[in-house]
Amino acid sequence: MKKLILIALPLLLLMGCNKEPSDLTGTTWKVESIVENGTNTLPIELKNRGMQISFGFNGVCYGGATANAFKGVWKQSGKLSEITISARILTEALEHPMGHVFMDHINNTYKGSINRGKLRLYYAKTNYVQFKPL
Repeated sequence: MKKLILIALPLLLLMGCNKEPSDLTGTTWKVESIVENGTNTLPIELKNRGMQISFGFNGVCYGGATANAFKGVWKQSGKLSEITISARILTEALEHPMGHVFMDHINNTYKGSINRGKLRLYYAKTNYVQFKPL
């Protein structure tokens, strides 16, 4: 019986480590894709332009669009199934049109999910912005 416990305990601990986080507080994510109707609409040249979001404490969020910083507030009710974000670009100098699209999608977020380490913020039923952790 002791051998069974010694074998099972590490396995149970490893299984617990694979849980996806349900609270975004203190995390930072980089945009990987913007999916509309199953198609990634993020131009390849913008993939490494710094579009990201950080979820700070006390409901503050901040990050970058394509050329400018943004700041706002976020609220999560329970798990990620209910999340809202309200943010605005601090300056609009040289902002790429896709940066404005990104901000519109962020501000229309109504739910989120994390699967296989990727964060999805949904702004419509099948449309979402997908992020990878930083």
